[in-house]
Amino acid sequence: IKRKSMRDANDMFNRYYCPIGFIHGMVFGDGYYNKEWNFCTLDLCGDSKQLVKYFKGFNWKIFTQDDKIRISYLPNYMKELPDFDKVNNEYILGFIIGWFAADGTIDEKGRAALYHNNIDNLIKIKNVLESIGIYSTEIKTKRDTTDIDFQGNKYHSENGYKSYSLYF
Repeated sequence: IKRKSMRDANDMFNRYYCPIGFIHGMVFGDGYYNKEWNFCTLDLCGDSKQLVKYFKGFNWKIFTQDDKIRISYLPNYMKELPDFDKVNNEYILGFIIGWFAADGTIDEKGRAALYHNNIDNLIKIKNVLESIGIYSTEIKTKRDTTDIDFQGNKYHSENGYKSYSLYF
């Protein structure tokens, strides 16, 4: 797979990212692990459907199901953070871009943020971001509750539903 270039609006800042890192980040953020079959699956919905082009050319199964594109037989390691000591900066940048595409947001003030339920993962990402020249804020608690309302259904957990934010 050919490495991809990322440019800023003025075409002055040019960095390369690894498409496999991007795929890994997407699956990490929005995919799920099938324990029985030992592989990951990712559903692309809405605007994310256009990202299917990154997944073509591999031995993964890609098909349309209802209003989504499902990609199956993705490697099981893609539901885990990469070993940042064993991948290059292009892979790291691809992973960050993919994870942001899955779980990131731009707030009303134009700030980029990742939201995640595992603070340890965000601490690792914060450290690796800085190693490739992307600086971030302190990690903050976004949500800390034992009850949530999701798509009209109410859920309760004694362990709580925590979510943390990292702005960069």
